This record gives sequence, C-alpha cells and structure tokens, in this order.
Amino acid sequence: MKSLHILHTEAAAGWGGQEIRVLQESLLLLERGHRVSLVCKASSPLEKYCRSISNPKFDFKSIPMKKAMNLRAFIALYRYILKNKFDVIHTHSSTDSWLGGVAGKLLGVPVIRTRHVSLPVKGFFPNHLLYSYIPQRILTSGNMISNIVKQVRCVDSNRVVSISAGVDLREFDSEISGEKIRNELKIETGQFLVGKVGVIRGWKGHNYFLEAIPLILQEIPKVRFVIVGDGPGFEEIKSKVKLAGMEKKINLLGHRDDIPEIIAALDVQVLASFEGEGTP
Repeated sequence: MKSLHILHTEAAAGWGGQEIRVLQESLLLLERGHRVSLVCKASSPLEKYCRSISNPKFDFKSIPMKKAMNLRAFIALYRYILKNKFDVIHTHSSTDSWLGGVAGKLLGVPVIRTRHVSLPVKGFFPNHLLYSYIPQRILTSGNMISNIVKQVRCVDSNRVVSISAGVDLREFDSEISGEKIRNELKIETGQFLVGKVGVIRGWKGHNYFLEAIPLILQEIPKVRFVIVGDGPGFEEIKSKVKLAGMEKKINLLGHRDDIPEIIAALDVQVLASFEGEGTP
C-alpha cells in the first residue's frame, strides 16, 4: 500500500469519544507507516495529547478555530495545507469541516468528512455543502448516522460509508484487573459497583442515571455507584449528587485515563444516552 500523508482536522474544544477517536486513528495510521498531521483547536485537550507524540512522521498545528467564518484561521490552515502537500484531508467537526473542506477544495486535495453523532443535520444552504459538494466521501460512526446524512439534499448515498469505532484489545484486555480501582473506591468484597463512563452533557442521560439510583438502592442497599468523565454538565451533576445527600454512594471521578481498569472494576456499566450516540 502506498504511504499517504493524511491531515486530520478537529476544532472541538473538549475531550470525549470523538476527539479520542481522531487521536487513536492518527496513532494507528502512524503504525501502518503513513505520515499524519493534525490541526486542532488552540489550547484544547487534543493539542496537549498531540504534544506528547514523538513519532517523526507526525506533525500538528494548533489554530484558534472559534468559528467557521474566521479569515485568520482559514488563511493559517490554507497555508499549512499548501506547504505540506497532503494526499487527503479528513475533517471531523463543523467548524474545521468548513475551514479545511473549503481550503482542500480550492487546493484540489481530496476531502473526507466524518459525522460522529446521530443528531439531526441541517440540510439547508449552505450547510448541506459540508456533505454534498465539499467531501469526496462521508464516513459515519454507525448506520443510523448514515441514514441521517443520506437524507441531506444533494448527497450521493453511494459516497456515504459507515465505519463504527473499533476497540484496541491491546488496551482493553479481558485479563485487566479492576482490583486497584475497587481498592481506591473502598469497594468491599462482593459489593456491586455500577458505573457510567463518558462526557457529561445533556443527551448522555446522567440525570436519568441519578434518578434510577434511589430505586436501585431500595432493592440493593449496599450497591455503590461511580460516574467517570468531565464535561459541560459536570458541576450540575456534582451539585445534584450533593443535594440528594448521596456523596457516600456515588463517586464522581472526573476525567480519567485508566478507563480499561475502571471498566474491569465495574459489575454493571450503564449507557443512558437518549440521542446523539454513533455507536451502538
């Protein structure tokens, strides 16, 4: 296979499944011998992780991508693409898809757009151009998202491909022990631990999770709960836990990098999302 020089763009300011996938795909492409560059939002968590990559085939540039119609950001990205002569540009969020997509189109570089979430797509002009005119291919994180994208006007359904997120079994090894985490949380032998892992935002269903806890405690009084992740709703959930007087039953761990060990420590993992997810 020909070695390619691939540019990923990601304008998100947070750190969740989408940003993690962009980083992991970049690392796996490097493993396969490709050159990878990544343009991310300045001062974002993704920039921090990019700085830790020492592979000589990797390069990154941080740009203050606050909005799509930002001339300064567009010029910076256009010059970066012109200088590096990429084989393909892979865009992810709306803002960077406008900036990177238009720059790629002007410079004749093929553009791929990935849609990660199953939220409705605004199909009116000019938003539909992000899916119809600019990209050569549209990747999605699941068939549900593909079906949404195919409904956008002027989109060629033959160019929409679903590729679900994979799992790196080198990290999520079934032999990993969760004992360290259970000791950290002071979970007794035989005590159930129920957890929810993910970015804390509206559609992830953390409020439903909290509402279910008193009902579970009526049946299993000794069960413990853990919420892992950060996000725009963290302080709200923290406040609700405190107001309910459940600090001794629910641990809020914030952002953690030891997710395989945390999952290994759980007896039940909860997915309470009611929209937005690409997988499952």
